[in-house]
Amino acid sequence: MSWIILIIFIVLIILIAFFLNKPSKADNISFEIFELINDLRINNNLSSMEFNYNAYEMAIFIANESYKGRETKDYNALAMRYDLSNVTGFVDILENDKNTSTIKLVQHIISIKPYKDKILNKMNKEGAVGCYKNKCAIIMIQNNKTSFLSSLTSNKKDSLNNYQVSQYQPDSDSSEEEVSSGIIASSIDISDLERDIHDLINQERRNKGLRSLSFDLRLSDIARDHSKDMSQNNFFEHINLRGQDPTDRASAKGYYCRKDFGDYYMEGIAENLFQNNLYDSITYINLIPFHDWNTQSEIAESTVQGWMNSPGHRQNILTADYDSEGIGVVISYDDKVYITQDFC
Repeated sequence: MSWIILIIFIVLIILIAFFLNKPSKADNISFEIFELINDLRINNNLSSMEFNYNAYEMAIFIANESYKGRETKDYNALAMRYDLSNVTGFVDILENDKNTSTIKLVQHIISIKPYKDKILNKMNKEGAVGCYKNKCAIIMIQNNKTSFLSSLTSNKKDSLNNYQVSQYQPDSDSSEEEVSSGIIASSIDISDLERDIHDLINQERRNKGLRSLSFDLRLSDIARDHSKDMSQNNFFEHINLRGQDPTDRASAKGYYCRKDFGDYYMEGIAENLFQNNLYDSITYINLIPFHDWNTQSEIAESTVQGWMNSPGHRQNILTADYDSEGIGVVISYDDKVYITQDFC
């Protein structure tokens, strides 16, 4: 009798799992539309697009926002949150009421030239359709690739030119329980983040009885330019691809740092670098990414703490001879946060 109960129990578990994992009607519509779009591409002698789960999640989000009456305007910024790059374009939100079949919906899409041109772009390699209620969004991307920077360290010292580099990498092995269910990163205001880091730096100096540094806007522009250069050209070093060190880069902008202390003088720009991330960890559940996004304050705090835990960075921060600094932050397409700190 016990084995009969066991069999019944197993069958019930299988049935429950089946119904829990059964795609919703909206999911079926999404996949049917995507298949029809690929059929259209094949009929036009184009290769079919591979289904991209990140793009699918992004499409679902856009459709959900549209259903709630909220328009998604900055698609490129949104794409970065889903680890997507080379996004070629987005078709506007499409109505999909109960009386419209998927075939009629696709026919409506291709009747609008801008939509058709995007769908039949031969450069499209991946994509997805995501529907929520009566809204559908279509996303197409080209050769989605993510670049990862190598870890480089420099301890060059030359007068005031004390360069320090550090990186903070996300933990890719975190368990599912450690990952938040948020899909979109918390809002990061670059200017505010720079000021937050500056305030924390001055707090560290005051704790050691040192005077606060002033926030130098020109030096911040120079620092930000270097962060942008590293982000765009895939390097992480004080010496840029043109062979310029921090002092060279400042001089090229007409900024000169020279301090005369009577018995001696110092000149040049000292610099700290840090590579942070918008998230600490990422876990894939059914091939769908879930990020543990950092808040703006967490990014500022982990950056300063990382510097303070490194003797070279700490020395720059707690040098009494400095009286000003510039902080420059740039966020790359792959969610890395490049932070340059220049001292004078």
